[in-house]
Amino acid sequence: MRLSLRFFADRRLQLLVLLSAAVCGTAHADALADLRATLQRLSVDTPIHGVLDVRMQHLDQEEYDDQVPPGHLRLLIDAGDGLGIRLEPGQLQAIDQEQKAHDADSNQATPDTDLVRIAGPVEVGHLLAEGPALLELLGGATEPVVQPDTLDGAPAQQLTVQIPILTNRKYSAYAYGYKGSVVLWLDAQGLPLAYQRNFHAKFCRFFLCITVNEEYDAKLKVVDGRLVAVSASDEFRQSGLGQGSHTRTDYALQLDSASAASH
Repeated sequence: MRLSLRFFADRRLQLLVLLSAAVCGTAHADALADLRATLQRLSVDTPIHGVLDVRMQHLDQEEYDDQVPPGHLRLLIDAGDGLGIRLEPGQLQAIDQEQKAHDADSNQATPDTDLVRIAGPVEVGHLLAEGPALLELLGGATEPVVQPDTLDGAPAQQLTVQIPILTNRKYSAYAYGYKGSVVLWLDAQGLPLAYQRNFHAKFCRFFLCITVNEEYDAKLKVVDGRLVAVSASDEFRQSGLGQGSHTRTDYALQLDSASAASH
């Protein structure tokens, strides 16, 4: 049986496509491996000091009769081998008064008190040590895709990965329709400049369901070998069981002159 030249051309084209896909897949995997190696180097416990401004607002207030005022904290930060978080004396007094008002009338909102729980040591610690935090986040990352992009008008490399569900086994057993991804923007040397984390899932048990969506954005800076988030925004939506909430929490880190000068 004779095989036409077209058959060989088609087979050659298929082999070229498969080879190209394999090369691209290897390059993308290498980009993820290189990023992990970079994050290892950016996990230094360099001492830093500054002020972390935290604000939270409820974005779904028109749906409810009770209006919740925005929360606001100014946290004095000292980080090195450990983490120190202090509140200014005036803010401590305001939180104390807020809690007393709530004790007298449970309908009184406690936005600053609630924000103290949200912006706790774990959350603040991640902001000030993004190297280890991102390494943990990318531990189970798959399907890396690399493409050129821009960030704040400058050329950048965009790396997108899929991540496994970030909750314990007890709750992940009830998750449906899960989608989780991380998009990172890297400079020409492979240093992370910013990242975005997206999460969607519906948790159901029997006929009771809760839907959760989260979008987290952070801008990054290297301070003498330590990767920190100088700003971040966490938008969180939850609905189900006849209730819902939509909040946005913004973080802005102002480093003192000594820390800021060491990047």
